[in-house]
Amino acid sequence: MRNLTIALGFTLGIAHPSPGVSQVVPPGQFTIGGFPVVCGPAPTIIHGGIGDIARAGPMPPQIILHPHFFHMPLPLQFFIYGHECMHVQGIMNEAAADCEAVRLGRFQGWFTEDSFPSLVAAFQNNPGSWTHLPGPARLRLIESCFYR
Repeated sequence: MRNLTIALGFTLGIAHPSPGVSQVVPPGQFTIGGFPVVCGPAPTIIHGGIGDIARAGPMPPQIILHPHFFHMPLPLQFFIYGHECMHVQGIMNEAAADCEAVRLGRFQGWFTEDSFPSLVAAFQNNPGSWTHLPGPARLRLIESCFYR
């Protein structure tokens, strides 16, 4: 099991800065939808200048989120955070990070069958990139991993 943990309990959220402004949230203090999320020793950094909705890496361990992340549906926020946490854990392959994130989410209960419509809406028309599968293939992989 990976170190992404979503506790069942309410905590106060953080103030989310405008694009381009950085904010560092120490490990264990970041929330999604009022639920604390933890990815091992990785702080969560809010920054509008990253050129993507989210990025992460193991060295140094960190998850960087664009402020637009907070306007996405909650199931998508949890999935993206989980995906980036897999990168912090050293899983650099994008398909493997998707698979491990959805499997962890199913195990921990923060990703259910009801979460799929948010992913479909986000990925169905996505052409993919040199690192990410095209949306339809990515969705098939995520569904396969969920039911595996």
